[in-house]
Amino acid sequence: MGSALIGLGESESATDRVTEAVTEALTSPLLGNVDLKDATGALVRVIGGPTMTVSEAEKAAALVGGKISKRARIIWGCTVENSPEMENTIKVLLIITGVRAASLLGQKG
Repeated sequence: MGSALIGLGESESATDRVTEAVTEALTSPLLGNVDLKDATGALVRVIGGPTMTVSEAEKAAALVGGKISKRARIIWGCTVENSPEMENTIKVLLIITGVRAASLLGQKG
């Protein structure tokens, strides 16, 4: 048993927007200071404009996988949004499951 947490990240970086968006999602205030290394699963949704590639979405999933348990189940998907404001943007939504933390489970310590 554990909790599920949500992280959100976004980048328009010209150099490495995927890494930047994933890093932002993994350090999102919604995740708090919880250690994710023992998480049992992750849902990774990557949203990008028409310039986004499937390889970028795969990279996002791999980056998340590197931060959680090697046994964790990762499900990922991507969506292309054809709008002018999304032209060079990548957004990453994470739902990390199976996270164990005393502060989340109502335990003192």
